[in-house]
Amino acid sequence: MRSLPRRLLWRARCLFDRKKASQPGLFVHIPKTSGMSFVDALAQRQSVVYAYGRSAPRTSDSVQENIYDHYRPYKLFRTTHGDPVWLAGHFRVFKHAELVECRRIITFVRDPVDRVISHFNHAISYISSDGIDIDSFINQPINQNVQSKYLDGMPRDCIGFVGVTEHNDASLAIINHELGLDLSQQYTNRNTTKTLDRERLDEGLYRRIRELNWRDLELYDWAVANLETRYRFISEGKPWCHGVYTVTQDAELCGIAFYAASDEAVTVNILRNGVHLKTLTADLRYRQPLPAIFPRRQRIAFRLPVQQPYSDYDVVVASTGQRLNFSAAIA
Repeated sequence: MRSLPRRLLWRARCLFDRKKASQPGLFVHIPKTSGMSFVDALAQRQSVVYAYGRSAPRTSDSVQENIYDHYRPYKLFRTTHGDPVWLAGHFRVFKHAELVECRRIITFVRDPVDRVISHFNHAISYISSDGIDIDSFINQPINQNVQSKYLDGMPRDCIGFVGVTEHNDASLAIINHELGLDLSQQYTNRNTTKTLDRERLDEGLYRRIRELNWRDLELYDWAVANLETRYRFISEGKPWCHGVYTVTQDAELCGIAFYAASDEAVTVNILRNGVHLKTLTADLRYRQPLPAIFPRRQRIAFRLPVQQPYSDYDVVVASTGQRLNFSAAIA
């Protein structure tokens, strides 16, 4: 089959970029990850409505009416001029993930120790300083693994992008490239009053914070590695693929795969102990009850009968060599 002329490929990409930029989106603002800086940058380019809690000063009137008073969220996502709208705020991803395509969901994570310290300083400065010390603060379950809790309920590999606060420039570059946006660096909402500084932590307290937030540490390490690989792929002109796989109790390897910036079907190679078994196309309908809207009308799945254990298998995107991650959450 003859390849399409470059001019037609360029036109198709431009149309897809415009399509991406015209869709609504979701920003899951995990507290104390410098998310307000991203929200302010987003609001300079897109229409944004805010969901920061019932009757919170920053919550938009339309969100108060259509999320908190009555649940009519689809009324939020178009302005009177038909422009796309982003919903941003402090909410867990599963609460609103079914409202937008999963590639249009963004969040940021931060070094867990720094985030906990920032959260503690915020509590002292803006909530109450009575009877709060760092030891009692970190021992409260509500203050542990906050970032992981915000993303529970949806495989992180299926979220459009998980940015990293400490790598903001690279994060924005990926967001702009894959979502057809044009955001610039912003720095806002910084708390200059600090009761506790990381440089003053003793070794025991540092280890204790890490132990109590082990899920956030694992999430953060994944996010940094994911960002580095994804940024390299962009630099090399390779398309990024969202995807995960698992092996069921019925000895079936199944997974999902879809490109971040294209609706083309993904082809994957299945390997066992490094030996190629099968090449599959992710074009089967995905029917599992995840709270998400997937591209290609859900035709993003692949399946193959296999033998256990799952650790023997690898799933590799045929066009780029990207290896998909294992996740039990999609079974």
